[in-house]
Amino acid sequence: MTAKIIYGAILLLAGIIHLFMGAVFLIASSDNNTRLIIGIILFAAGALLFIAGYRIFRKGMVLRPGAIE
Repeated sequence: MTAKIIYGAILLLAGIIHLFMGAVFLIASSDNNTRLIIGIILFAAGALLFIAGYRIFRKGMVLRPGAIE
């Protein structure tokens, strides 16, 4: 249970960082196609990491001993 909470929190943080960096690259990609592609990839990866981290974190919180009672 604790491992799921920690793993989910790490994935959530990684997702937030990727979303932020993707947004920065998308904003900075005025005439640069390479930055646009990297921004889209980072943003998509961040969204996937954030969703996976949220689901794992939520499952870990539901299965902790205090919530089972």
